[in-house]
Amino acid sequence: MKNYYLNSSERGIKKVNNLLLYDQPETVYGQLLLNQTNPTSKNKKQFKEIQPLKLLDAPNVTQNSEYQLLDWSSQEIIFLGLKENLFARNFKTGITQLLTQLEDGILTSLCSQGELIVYSTSNGDLIVIDSDQKQLLQSYQLNDITRMICFNDCILCCATVNNGILYIDLRQNKYIYRIGTMVDIYSVSLNDNILAAGSPNKVCIYDIRKPQILIAQYNQDGRALTWDKRKQNYLCAGGLDQTITIWNTEGEYNPHRLSVDFAITQIVSTNTQLLYCAGNKCYNSNIIMNRHQDKVLRIATSTDQTQLCSLGADELLIFWSLVN
Repeated sequence: MKNYYLNSSERGIKKVNNLLLYDQPETVYGQLLLNQTNPTSKNKKQFKEIQPLKLLDAPNVTQNSEYQLLDWSSQEIIFLGLKENLFARNFKTGITQLLTQLEDGILTSLCSQGELIVYSTSNGDLIVIDSDQKQLLQSYQLNDITRMICFNDCILCCATVNNGILYIDLRQNKYIYRIGTMVDIYSVSLNDNILAAGSPNKVCIYDIRKPQILIAQYNQDGRALTWDKRKQNYLCAGGLDQTITIWNTEGEYNPHRLSVDFAITQIVSTNTQLLYCAGNKCYNSNIIMNRHQDKVLRIATSTDQTQLCSLGADELLIFWSLVN
C-alpha cells in the first residue's frame, strides 16, 4: 500500500498560492446572455450563449474523459483531481488547498458525500478520507482501474475496467462484492437501492440488495448516464452515439431521444433541468455554455443547483451561472 499523505507534517491541508490553481482576475465575468446569431431554423434547436463567471487554470489535467476528476460537495467544496494531486476549492471563499498528493500513480476518480471524499488511483487503490479532519479513514486494494464512483449514504459503487461493478459498504470494513457480470464499466449511478451501470454497448440496472439479479438491460452506449431527478425512475444515457436516450425503467420501451452534434462525456440532472457536455460545450434545454477550446471532460453543479463548473481538456475550470 502506497503512502497517501494529507500533509500531516504541516498539520492540515496545504494552501496553494498560485501554484497549480489560481484565479485570473482579468477574466472574471458577470453573467451575460447573448442573442443567437444564427437565423432561426425549424429543424435545429435554438440556444442562447452564456459567458462564464470565472476561469481558473487547471494545468496537467488528463485528457481522458473516462476519468471522473471533478465533484462539487454539499459543503460547497469543489474537489478536483489533477494527475497525482487532489485539490479542494471553497466556492464561497475562493481558497484552493492541496488535500493530498500521491507518491505514485495518478487519480482516476473521486466522489464526495458531506465531509467524506473517496478517490481511486491508477495503482488500483480506493481511499476514503475525512476532508474536515484531514484523516485517512479506510483504504481498499481493488487491483483495478476505477473510472467512476457513486456514493449513497454508506454505500459505494465503483465502475471498474476488469472487475465490473464493485459494491462497498463502509460500515463493513474490507467487505467488497461484485454486482452482475458486466465488465469494462464507464459509469454508475444510484437511485436509492437501484443501480444503473453503463458500458460502451449496454446499460444494465440492478437492485443492490439482490446484486446478481438483472432488472433491465438496454442495448445502447452507456458511457455517460444519470437518473433524472425531475421524473421518478427515468434514466438518461449517452456516449459516442451522440444521442441522449431517456428511458422509463418501469417498463416503457419507447424512450425519448435527443440528438447532439458531438459525443457526450457527462450528463447531470438537477431538480429543474438536464445538463450535459458534448464536444467543447455544455448545454441545458435552451442555453449553450461555450468557452472551452477543447473537449469538456466533466461538469458538476452546486448544492443549490444555481452554479455549474466545467473541466476541459484545454486545462480550464470554468464556472457558470444557471440562473436566467
